[in-house]
Amino acid sequence: MQPDSQSQCLATARCLGALLLVLLAASLLPQTAAAATGNPMEPESPDQWRFTLAFPMLWAPDVDVKIRGDRNEDINISFEEILEGLDFGLMGEFYATRGPFGLAARFNYLDLRGENSREGLVNTDLKLKLTAGVNDLLASWRVHDRVRLLTGIRHVHSKVRLDIRSSIGDTEIVNERLTVSDDDAFDMLFGFSYDQWFGERWGLIINGDVALIGDNDRNFSAEFRGVYRFGKLNNIWFGYRYLRIGNDTEEDGLSYELNTTQHGPMLGWAFTF
Repeated sequence: MQPDSQSQCLATARCLGALLLVLLAASLLPQTAAAATGNPMEPESPDQWRFTLAFPMLWAPDVDVKIRGDRNEDINISFEEILEGLDFGLMGEFYATRGPFGLAARFNYLDLRGENSREGLVNTDLKLKLTAGVNDLLASWRVHDRVRLLTGIRHVHSKVRLDIRSSIGDTEIVNERLTVSDDDAFDMLFGFSYDQWFGERWGLIINGDVALIGDNDRNFSAEFRGVYRFGKLNNIWFGYRYLRIGNDTEEDGLSYELNTTQHGPMLGWAFTF
């Protein structure tokens, strides 16, 4: 096994071990009644399960890629450009709660192409191929009527390929392909969820999490979500999500700092049962 694979396995084992300890501690806490939280999407009694499936979901992000190292590049891909260059995209979420305890699974996959050009004394064409998958497996515990603390594992698959072509007039001076990132990473998340309901139909949810242990050097997300309930089964979700993942890597003897940020509005349909 290669050193990188060994370190990744050790980091994953530490994450899973910490998660098991949190779940064990949560299981030893008394199961108090899931009383009037004001949240109609949670169980009415402590021995009842409540499930929420959010699918389909649409996230309309702008993607910012910043590369620092031997070559500094800033690439911004707007949502309109994503639609033009999107090869495949999929997003969904699943939640299960029983009393104060909760489980969640969230997935997001994006495969796209983007292109930027700069003109001047040196003309530069940049082509970006980005494949990004972010999958969360979380456990939460309600510590207040409106607040849940959460922890879990985030799996990130990131492949960033950059084609660079520079020329002066008709003379080509640079034509190279860089694979800046191509790996799978696992992080241990810690975060919170806050909800505020204004009657049976309207609600507000704020989520935030950060990776404290794991493979990525930087991993942070925040989300503002509004909820409107059409009935006991159907809900519409809308809001804004921000996700930033960063790494410091070394390729061909050169050091790179890579930060990928996705931020933009989101819209989805959720079923509660």
